[in-house]
Amino acid sequence: MQEAAGKQTDDLVALVQSSVQNARKSSLQAAYNLFTTSLHNDQVLHDKHLAASEVSSQRARSVLVHSLEAMWFQT
Repeated sequence: MQEAAGKQTDDLVALVQSSVQNARKSSLQAAYNLFTTSLHNDQVLHDKHLAASEVSSQRARSVLVHSLEAMWFQT
């Protein structure tokens, strides 16, 4: 009787440990997925800001070239 109860307890402990291990794996996978999604979103925002900065630089360059051309042709 005690041997059967001990076996049942061992089986229950093994089952609980397996459930905990599966929960841990799922949690780590979810954390990794969140990290990669956040990293991708950060990269998209970074690229967006770089593109906006490039457009601003091109506009400033264009304005400068036009003003220099205007000054050159006035003289």
